[in-house]
This record gives sequence, C-alpha cells and structure tokens, in this order.
Amino acid sequence: MMATYGRRRQIALELCRDLGIQCIPPKGAFYLIIALPEAAKSDSMGFALRLVKEAHIAVAPGVTFGTKGEGHVRLSLCSSEETICEGLKRLAEVYQQL
Repeated sequence: MMATYGRRRQIALELCRDLGIQCIPPKGAFYLIIALPEAAKSDSMGFALRLVKEAHIAVAPGVTFGTKGEGHVRLSLCSSEETICEGLKRLAEVYQQL
C-alpha cells in the first residue's frame, strides 16, 4: 500500500504542477492540501460546494480543520490513479476560473 500511495502522491503532485494548482506535498499522508486561488482564499466551504455543484467532485473544505485550514481544501488520494487525475482536472477547471 505504501508503494501505491507513493505512486498516487507523485502523479497527483506532478499533475497539480502541470495544471497550475498550488498544493502542499504530504509527508506520509494520503491526501493533498490544495491552496485556493486568491479570489477564494476566505471561503474554502464555498469553494468545496462549488466543486460539488460544478465539477461533481468532493473535497474537504480547509475551514473544517480549524482557522489555519481556511484558504485550502483537502483532496484524498484513496481513489484510483485514474479517478485522482480526473478529479484534479475537474478541480483545475474551477480553480482557473477564479
């Protein structure tokens, strides 16, 4: 499982870089912390809801992890590589609109 999550992590990090999505690389966890664009920094809950409505993907809004989490969303790496890539591409479409 460690090798599988490591591969998913690397794929997700490379795709984030290619799509212009800023993220904090995990240090052993199975999720990415995505930094929101400036226009959405103060409303991670609103951004997460927008992703559900417009991109049909679910992320955890950073504000649910406390005040330091605001301005971020958390993306799980527990899905298949294909699902992670598709989700990041959908996230990027909304991310780049802001």
